[in-house]
Amino acid sequence: MAIRFRNITISKSVIKNSLLIASVMLILYIVSIIFSINILKYYLNENIDTRIRHEIEHIAASVKYENNSFSIIRANEFEETDLIEVTDDSFLLQIYSNEGTLFLQSKNVAVFGNIEKIFPYFSEVYYFEDNKSHDVNLRTGYEKLLDEHGEPAGYIQLTTFKTAFNELIENILFINLFTFPLVVLFILFISFLISGKTFAPINKIITLARNISTANLSARLSFAADPEDELGRLKNTLNDLFERLEIQVRQITEFSDNASHQLMTPLTAINTEIEYLLKGIHDTEEYRESLKVLKEQTERMIQIIRTMLLIAKNSELCTEQKTIFNFSKLAVQLIDNAYKNYKIELSIDEDLYLRGSAEYFLLVLQNLVDNALKYSGNDCVTITAHQTGNIVNISIEDFGVGIDDNEKEKIFERFYRSDKAEKLGITGYGLGLNLVKAVVTTMNGTIQVRNNSPKGTVFTLTFPGVTIS
Repeated sequence: MAIRFRNITISKSVIKNSLLIASVMLILYIVSIIFSINILKYYLNENIDTRIRHEIEHIAASVKYENNSFSIIRANEFEETDLIEVTDDSFLLQIYSNEGTLFLQSKNVAVFGNIEKIFPYFSEVYYFEDNKSHDVNLRTGYEKLLDEHGEPAGYIQLTTFKTAFNELIENILFINLFTFPLVVLFILFISFLISGKTFAPINKIITLARNISTANLSARLSFAADPEDELGRLKNTLNDLFERLEIQVRQITEFSDNASHQLMTPLTAINTEIEYLLKGIHDTEEYRESLKVLKEQTERMIQIIRTMLLIAKNSELCTEQKTIFNFSKLAVQLIDNAYKNYKIELSIDEDLYLRGSAEYFLLVLQNLVDNALKYSGNDCVTITAHQTGNIVNISIEDFGVGIDDNEKEKIFERFYRSDKAEKLGITGYGLGLNLVKAVVTTMNGTIQVRNNSPKGTVFTLTFPGVTIS
């Protein structure tokens, strides 16, 4: 189940996440209220205690206890309004001995009512506590009454009302309780908004993943995200994945289309010859010519399929990297066996070793030499191979029609055939150079194409050399 609200999907995950966020925010809100009230109580008590302390100082300076006798030094101190009337700011005073004998009591105590005498133990100069009398909340401060020897003889007890203090706290609590439902709704709204925004990129990923198909691979994720955070890295990773998928699907599609086209040509030729043979009786020479065509087209199909299989098994080429072969001997044997009737010049250092499959690299040489001969009209082809330091450089040069600059990268694509080759009627399948590059790459080598002088093409292969001790 999912609810849509202003382009925000409220799903079960969003709801769960929102409730979690809301719970945390509510707990923090309640804790902050409790903390604030306690802080407020502390500072209000400090304010009251300061008033009590200040008044006790004046009272202590107005009385004395010596020779087991209590006396008043300044009587006018006890005639102040705060000690006579009962108001929110009044003080209720009692001075009594350690045994509870009352030495002095302010006039307003009789009006308010009796206040319990307390004998607290404290080591500080003053002692404060909250208490309650006649259902009224009070704050009381104490100072020890000392005799002429500095010994405790009794207590100065001064009490004031906390009415205004309690009203302030109650008002704050009332306001918080009154606004609590609104705060809860606001927190829930913010939580849903945050969760919706948090899950919005994930919903975009889901939507895009649902809509992607072989016919629609160009879509990409686009939402604001720091490339270094989790969502940013996820977006970039998925976009890279979609990019690779699009390229691979396009290559597979092109490969299938081109393979079908290349295989249709020999199959059509074979079908045409078979239909010709079935139409009537032909003489021996006609049968021979037809069988020759069938053989040529069948060999062409075999070559196409063989090359396609090798390209498809490109991953297996990597498993051959532990093998080491003698390139110098391989090249000489190939030219002596397959190209002894062609003009091929060799300039190859002795005992050049490469790491890879000799069988696959033989196909590389065959393809490059075959192309050089075809595109130069069987004119002279030069093969050079030298090692410089740890690098082996191999070049195959021809003096043929050359390759246009805008086609030098395209010739390595599968089934690519240049316009020049088509116009000259040069046969081929567009697979050889693709196989060449695949093998060279798996051998940790590189292949480059450049123009020869005064005309023609030079293919240069570079490989890490191998030292045999």
